[in-house]
Amino acid sequence: MIDFEVDISGLDQHLYVRCSTIEDAAKMLGMVPKSEFKAIKERFEALEERFSQVQSIALAIQRVDEAETELDDLVAHEAA
Repeated sequence: MIDFEVDISGLDQHLYVRCSTIEDAAKMLGMVPKSEFKAIKERFEALEERFSQVQSIALAIQRVDEAETELDDLVAHEAA
């Protein structure tokens, strides 16, 4: 329970709210539990790493394509 230390009228001068109530309210506002956020963040970081690897492979393929084009041009020039 959480004590907000807010004065309210009545016999009990404190308002207590259960953590589950706060979590339910947070879900209604579109928030996610910390454990779910952590899992999403870890997945995102893994995808970022994989994307970086794919970018490196794509760059290598582009360089090979450029080298092949350059070689073809040299061969065509020599044949002429």
